[in-house]
Amino acid sequence: MGMDWPTTTTSQDIVLALVIAVLVVIPFLAIYRLLKSTPKRLPGEEENIWAGAAFDVKTIAPRIERLRENHIAGLQSRPHPRSHPKWLLAASRQALGRFAYFSLARREETEAEDHPSETHAI
Repeated sequence: MGMDWPTTTTSQDIVLALVIAVLVVIPFLAIYRLLKSTPKRLPGEEENIWAGAAFDVKTIAPRIERLRENHIAGLQSRPHPRSHPKWLLAASRQALGRFAYFSLARREETEAEDHPSETHAI
């Protein structure tokens, strides 16, 4: 009555099916990669353009100087609600102490102790 479909597949049929599958999948993959690579922004959101200005430390320098002199005064009035392991506090203290900012201050402090204000006769 109607058209009979072939019951066996040949190698030509397999190759044709693969070519069609590749031709259908490649455009979808290209669109997917394009959509994933573009940054997502909300409607009306503009891109931030940074001026490249450095951080001005003048505003916090006095407070840091006070903290260097008396670090206990900078603590919160109430303790943190969760206690921290002593080893973690020691490790963080050691890691922060290795920053150049603190090592320079320590070096200047030891030099000042080693060489009190000397006056030279002219």
